[in-house]
Amino acid sequence: MRTGQLIAYSSWASDIGVSPNTLKNWLSVLEASHVIHILEPYYQNLGKRIVKTPKFYFLDTGLACYLAGVRSPQELMRGPLQGALFETHVLGQILRHFYNRGISPALYFYRDHAGYEVDFVIPEGGGLKLIECKTAPPAGSVRGFDEILRLVGPRKVRSQTVITAARGSRRLGGGLELDDSVELASLNP
Repeated sequence: MRTGQLIAYSSWASDIGVSPNTLKNWLSVLEASHVIHILEPYYQNLGKRIVKTPKFYFLDTGLACYLAGVRSPQELMRGPLQGALFETHVLGQILRHFYNRGISPALYFYRDHAGYEVDFVIPEGGGLKLIECKTAPPAGSVRGFDEILRLVGPRKVRSQTVITAARGSRRLGGGLELDDSVELASLNP
């Protein structure tokens, strides 16, 4: 139920009746076993009030659905976990994309205290690849992309990609690229 959320060690530990240090130890074992992934925030040279708390992802989305009580695709599509589980699926795909090429990816997320967010930030070649996960293509611009463009300038942003459940990739207006969650063509150089 907590996949795709900021980690609140004290709150989570209290919910299950253990100390925050015990929770951290358990999470480190799950991360070392590749059951979960802890995603760190990107805040290098942005000079703002940035959220510096990491995010938690349960990498096996099938098991996550089962543990959350989601028993059918229809339940998932109508339920409150749809966005978080899709984001988790995309993270798993991105990690596998890099790991299968023998690369340990530099992968982060961006969130500030004003509410601007980008699901995944990949520093590459002196610039940034920005990735947002949406179950459907966006109607307009992506606010988080606009904020990072404003902060670092357009020359530092190598790509702005929205990954959706739709198949195929194509360019949208305003510098946005649409990619699917299986092919991930936007990650190729």
